Amino acid sequence: MLSANIVSRQNLFESAEDAQDIVLDKGAAEGLRPGLGVIDESGVIIGKIVEVKDHSARACLTTSTNCQLPAAIINNTKTIGLAEGELGLTIKMNYIPQLEEINQGDIIITSGLGGDIPRGLVIGRVAQVNKQSNEIWQDVTIEPLSSWHSLTIVSVILP
Repeated sequence: MLSANIVSRQNLFESAEDAQDIVLDKGAAEGLRPGLGVIDESGVIIGKIVEVKDHSARACLTTSTNCQLPAAIINNTKTIGLAEGELGLTIKMNYIPQLEEINQGDIIITSGLGGDIPRGLVIGRVAQVNKQSNEIWQDVTIEPLSSWHSLTIVSVILP
């Protein structure tokens, strides 16, 4: 694990999409690469590295439309799906079979499927279950359990 300072949260002259990223003061020279997970001091995942330079890295936040994480719901069936940022405000977990029983308050974690992000990092809590009877899939709205707005230091999970 590598600690890094957040040196930038957004640039007012860039697009709203870029405002969903943070810039860290560590980069390739310190072993960072795209796809690594970024966590807060309590171990909650807040994003993943998407771009690396020699001594800096850009991470998309879990609420960013650019951020996708393989995820699992801690429930009786250990439901898996894909957690994706939505409008920089919240997170959606998509592609959940209709028959899966999901409850408000269930905890969402990283599934560990694919990539460098390990299983078991908390993403958030189910805030709303969105189920339509004429659809194959259901999705859930996830409330993040970390607020990146007040963070100054994060940790990057190295392989």
